[in-house]
Amino acid sequence: MASLMSAPNRDYSSVKADLPRDRIGFRDGFRGSHSSRTMMLAELQTLLSNTPADASREVYREAVVGENLLGKPTLSARQLTAQKLIELYGLDPGISLFRFLRYYWPLELEAQPQIALLAALARDPLLRTSVEVVLETAPETEVTAQAVEQAIAAQNPHRFSEKTLSSIVRNIRSTWTQSGHLSGYRHRQKFRTVVKATPASTAYAIAVGYLEGHRGQLLLETKWVKVLDLNSSSAKQMAQEASRREWLSYRGIGDMVDISLPKLLTAAEEKWLQ
Repeated sequence: MASLMSAPNRDYSSVKADLPRDRIGFRDGFRGSHSSRTMMLAELQTLLSNTPADASREVYREAVVGENLLGKPTLSARQLTAQKLIELYGLDPGISLFRFLRYYWPLELEAQPQIALLAALARDPLLRTSVEVVLETAPETEVTAQAVEQAIAAQNPHRFSEKTLSSIVRNIRSTWTQSGHLSGYRHRQKFRTVVKATPASTAYAIAVGYLEGHRGQLLLETKWVKVLDLNSSSAKQMAQEASRREWLSYRGIGDMVDISLPKLLTAAEEKWLQ
């Protein structure tokens, strides 16, 4: 199978060279939040449920640190939690990936774990190293800690101590469990589960692909769509349903497909993406 997401320091996106990935919200390189945290789904759900949809990063930070919305025991724990949530999701409406997440987030509760995973993958190079291991594992087959560890080590040779690598593997497998891709008891055996994509999570996956520079039929075949266990045919059906709900615009005649995001892009983003 062709590589779905390659090494963090490689140009895996196949997009225009001048696309401002960092301004849009993608994070590349070698560092990742999963060195010390999972994707923190419960914390993100609590935070977004108790803040305005147009909140600034300062509002999110104050909610976590000043108001202790997430119930952390110490100031340092609150500060670290805010830092990791910002690393994983941006928490800034000026960041396209996060603003799009905020738009799709309340539309379907069952889509939230998948949307959170997609955003975390876009922003955490360490988490991306595990994509092929998980997606290429057959349903009901175990995804071992050793397989995830080997994938991380292959893309980050000699970088992590054995103890650190073990912690990263636990965090990564926990994230895939939170998203519904793995099932099993705590940190022991984890088995591959096929997730049930929704129109909202599919629309977000398409939006992420759009920000990378993909257009037309290719938007139904990106790595982001594959993360939702969709092929191009099932992704098309989901996109059509999302279009009926006016969450994106889908038009198709035969093999010709046009997908756009009329409610989401700012004028500046439209200019960047031309």
